[in-house]
Amino acid sequence: MQLDQYEQYLFALTKDLIQYLQSIGASLQDAEDIAQESLVKILEIEQVLSADAIRPWLFRVGINRYFNLYNQTKRRNRILRQYLPVNEGTEWQEADDRLYDALLQLPLTTATLLYMKYSEGRSIKEISFLFNKSEDSIKTSLYRGRKQLKMILEEKEK
Repeated sequence: MQLDQYEQYLFALTKDLIQYLQSIGASLQDAEDIAQESLVKILEIEQVLSADAIRPWLFRVGINRYFNLYNQTKRRNRILRQYLPVNEGTEWQEADDRLYDALLQLPLTTATLLYMKYSEGRSIKEISFLFNKSEDSIKTSLYRGRKQLKMILEEKEK
Protein backbone atom coordinates (compact mmCIF):
# COMPACT_ATOMS: atom_id res chain seq x y z
CA MET A 1 0.00 0.00 0.00
CA GLN A 2 1.39 3.40 -0.99
CA LEU A 3 1.78 6.06 1.70
CA ASP A 4 -0.90 8.31 0.15
CA GLN A 5 -3.32 5.39 -0.07
CA TYR A 6 -2.58 4.47 3.52
CA GLU A 7 -3.28 8.02 4.68
CA GLN A 8 -6.54 8.12 2.71
CA TYR A 9 -7.55 4.77 4.17
CA LEU A 10 -6.87 5.95 7.73
CA PHE A 11 -8.74 9.20 7.05
CA ALA A 12 -11.79 7.27 5.82
CA LEU A 13 -11.65 4.95 8.84
CA THR A 14 -11.46 7.95 11.14
CA LYS A 15 -14.59 9.44 9.54
CA ASP A 16 -16.39 6.12 9.96
CA LEU A 17 -15.32 5.93 13.60
CA ILE A 18 -16.56 9.47 14.28
CA GLN A 19 -19.95 8.64 12.76
CA TYR A 20 -20.19 5.41 14.75
CA LEU A 21 -19.26 7.09 18.03
CA GLN A 22 -21.89 9.75 17.42
CA SER A 23 -24.46 7.06 16.73
CA ILE A 24 -23.83 5.51 20.15
CA GLY A 25 -24.12 8.85 21.96
CA ALA A 26 -20.84 10.76 21.76
CA SER A 27 -20.87 14.45 20.94
CA LEU A 28 -19.13 15.51 17.74
CA GLN A 29 -16.20 17.05 19.61
CA ASP A 30 -15.78 13.99 21.86
CA ALA A 31 -16.02 11.67 18.85
CA GLU A 32 -13.38 13.68 16.97
CA ASP A 33 -11.07 13.71 20.01
CA ILE A 34 -11.47 9.96 20.54
CA ALA A 35 -10.88 9.24 16.85
CA GLN A 36 -7.73 11.35 16.89
CA GLU A 37 -6.43 9.63 20.03
CA SER A 38 -7.18 6.23 18.48
CA LEU A 39 -5.36 7.18 15.29
CA VAL A 40 -2.35 8.38 17.27
CA LYS A 41 -2.41 5.08 19.16
CA ILE A 42 -2.11 3.20 15.84
CA LEU A 43 0.90 5.28 14.90
CA GLU A 44 2.51 4.74 18.32
CA ILE A 45 2.28 0.96 18.48
CA GLU A 46 5.35 -0.96 17.50
CA GLN A 47 3.50 -3.74 15.67
CA VAL A 48 2.61 -3.37 12.04
CA LEU A 49 -1.07 -4.03 11.48
CA SER A 50 -2.32 -5.43 8.21
CA ALA A 51 -4.94 -3.49 6.27
CA ASP A 52 -7.61 -5.97 7.38
CA ALA A 53 -6.69 -5.61 11.06
CA ILE A 54 -6.57 -1.81 11.22
CA ARG A 55 -10.34 -1.18 11.09
CA PRO A 56 -11.37 -3.54 13.91
CA TRP A 57 -8.43 -2.44 16.04
CA LEU A 58 -9.21 1.27 15.52
CA PHE A 59 -12.88 0.76 16.33
CA ARG A 60 -12.13 -1.32 19.43
CA VAL A 61 -9.73 1.32 20.76
CA GLY A 62 -12.24 4.10 19.96
CA ILE A 63 -15.17 2.30 21.58
CA ASN A 64 -13.14 1.52 24.70
CA ARG A 65 -12.07 5.17 24.96
CA TYR A 66 -15.70 6.30 24.60
CA PHE A 67 -16.87 3.94 27.35
CA ASN A 68 -14.06 5.18 29.60
CA LEU A 69 -15.09 8.78 28.89
CA TYR A 70 -18.77 7.96 29.51
CA ASN A 71 -18.03 6.29 32.87
CA GLN A 72 -15.68 9.09 33.84
CA THR A 73 -18.35 11.69 33.01
CA LYS A 74 -20.95 9.90 35.11
CA ARG A 75 -18.55 9.69 38.05
CA ARG A 76 -17.52 13.35 37.75
CA ASN A 77 -21.12 14.54 37.55
CA ARG A 78 -21.99 12.58 40.67
CA ILE A 79 -19.01 14.08 42.50
CA LEU A 80 -19.83 17.60 41.31
CA ARG A 81 -23.47 17.33 42.41
CA GLN A 82 -22.35 16.05 45.78
CA TYR A 83 -19.55 18.45 46.64
CA LEU A 84 -19.80 21.57 44.47
CA PRO A 85 -22.21 24.16 45.81
CA VAL A 86 -24.49 25.80 43.27
CA ASN A 87 -24.03 29.55 43.17
CA GLU A 88 -27.29 30.87 41.84
CA GLY A 89 -27.70 34.57 41.41
CA THR A 90 -24.05 35.16 40.63
CA GLU A 91 -23.93 37.97 38.13
CA TRP A 92 -21.20 39.71 36.27
CA GLN A 93 -20.33 42.99 37.94
CA GLU A 94 -17.74 44.62 35.78
CA ALA A 95 -17.06 48.34 35.57
CA ASP A 96 -15.96 48.01 31.96
CA ASP A 97 -19.21 47.80 29.98
CA ARG A 98 -17.28 47.28 26.74
CA LEU A 99 -15.81 44.03 28.04
CA TYR A 100 -19.20 42.87 29.32
CA ASP A 101 -20.86 43.62 25.96
CA ALA A 102 -18.05 41.86 24.11
CA LEU A 103 -18.42 38.77 26.32
CA LEU A 104 -22.13 38.69 25.54
CA GLN A 105 -21.29 38.43 21.83
CA LEU A 106 -19.16 35.32 22.37
CA PRO A 107 -20.63 31.80 22.42
CA LEU A 108 -21.78 30.87 25.91
CA THR A 109 -19.14 28.16 26.45
CA THR A 110 -16.34 30.48 25.34
CA ALA A 111 -17.53 33.30 27.60
CA THR A 112 -17.89 30.84 30.48
CA LEU A 113 -14.34 29.55 29.99
CA LEU A 114 -12.93 33.07 29.93
CA TYR A 115 -14.96 34.06 32.98
CA MET A 116 -13.89 30.98 34.94
CA LYS A 117 -10.22 31.46 34.08
CA TYR A 118 -9.82 35.22 34.45
CA SER A 119 -12.59 36.34 36.78
CA GLU A 120 -12.89 33.36 39.11
CA GLY A 121 -9.17 32.53 38.83
CA ARG A 122 -9.71 28.80 38.26
CA SER A 123 -6.81 26.70 37.02
CA ILE A 124 -6.73 24.94 33.66
CA LYS A 125 -6.79 21.61 35.47
CA GLU A 126 -9.91 22.56 37.43
CA ILE A 127 -11.69 23.88 34.34
CA SER A 128 -10.79 20.75 32.37
CA PHE A 129 -12.28 18.64 35.17
CA LEU A 130 -15.48 20.69 35.26
CA PHE A 131 -15.94 20.63 31.48
CA ASN A 132 -14.73 17.02 31.18
CA LYS A 133 -12.27 17.99 28.47
CA SER A 134 -8.54 17.58 28.19
CA GLU A 135 -6.30 20.37 29.44
CA ASP A 136 -5.00 20.89 25.91
CA SER A 137 -8.56 21.32 24.64
CA ILE A 138 -9.26 23.93 27.34
CA LYS A 139 -6.05 25.78 26.53
CA THR A 140 -6.97 25.83 22.84
CA SER A 141 -10.50 27.04 23.60
CA LEU A 142 -9.15 29.79 25.86
CA TYR A 143 -6.69 30.89 23.17
CA ARG A 144 -9.43 31.03 20.55
CA GLY A 145 -11.76 32.80 22.98
CA ARG A 146 -9.18 35.48 23.76
CA LYS A 147 -8.61 35.93 20.06
CA GLN A 148 -12.37 36.33 19.41
CA LEU A 149 -12.71 38.73 22.34
CA LYS A 150 -9.83 40.82 21.06
CA MET A 151 -11.39 41.02 17.59
CA ILE A 152 -14.76 42.08 19.04
CA LEU A 153 -13.14 44.76 21.21
CA GLU A 154 -11.05 46.05 18.28
CA GLU A 155 -14.18 46.30 16.09
CA LYS A 156 -15.93 48.35 18.78
CA GLU A 157 -13.01 50.80 18.91
CA LYS A 158 -13.34 51.56 15.22
